[in-house]
Amino acid sequence: MGNHLSQLDSLYLIYRDTKASKRRSERESSAPLEFSHNLNRSLEVYDTIRLVFNEPIKEIVKDSISLALKVDTIMEKVDYNIMFDDSICKKKLYLLFKKELGGNYQLDIDSASIISIYGKAINRFNKPLKIKKLEEYSNLYIKFNEDVKNGIVQLLNDKETVVKECPVEGAEAYFEDINPASYYIRMYIDENGNKKWDTGNLEKKIQPEMVYYYPKKLQLRANWDMEETWPYKNVETLKQRPEDLVKKDLTSKK
Repeated sequence: MGNHLSQLDSLYLIYRDTKASKRRSERESSAPLEFSHNLNRSLEVYDTIRLVFNEPIKEIVKDSISLALKVDTIMEKVDYNIMFDDSICKKKLYLLFKKELGGNYQLDIDSASIISIYGKAINRFNKPLKIKKLEEYSNLYIKFNEDVKNGIVQLLNDKETVVKECPVEGAEAYFEDINPASYYIRMYIDENGNKKWDTGNLEKKIQPEMVYYYPKKLQLRANWDMEETWPYKNVETLKQRPEDLVKKDLTSKK
């Protein structure tokens, strides 16, 4: 409960505090700088504002970008940092700020406040956004019957896509702030510590890293903590895969 601060690794900060009005007249005749964003629905507590441009960014006029939080009936300005996930390409931009859970925000970006290396400028952009409340999420605790060395637990959706993953600490793994839905659990033993599953090497006679499946689907509900005990070695490895996933495998092969 309280404020959530978004964090990202290897990000590069760039902005220039000048007036955007000086550049508007010379930019209005050119095609606008195009971009996509992640503000179509409520913003997750672990996410932040993300703008993805089709051209690398050269200049940002920070004082022409405003983020405000609604307090009672008044919109109060919120401090934020601007960062990129790539110091060379500079196409994906993040606004990092402390989040008020359940808070209603307004993002206003003035025209010509973001300019690409080819001279294209962004059109005026306004967007309301709402931060989800913790009560809208579920938490999942997984307890093992023994310590698991180098275990990485993955939360999978119905398409078997990884939604989240976390390392096993001792004999426990914990997922928090999960959107309510149905999930499967998979774990691999990260023998070489590279944070990904390795298929092995036939020439070097290295076996694929071990993979284990929790044998049933889990239904996570909002405002609910679920705890599951997983004796992951009790069932033969080849028989662990949940029945629903096995049926999907057979159907896809037809």
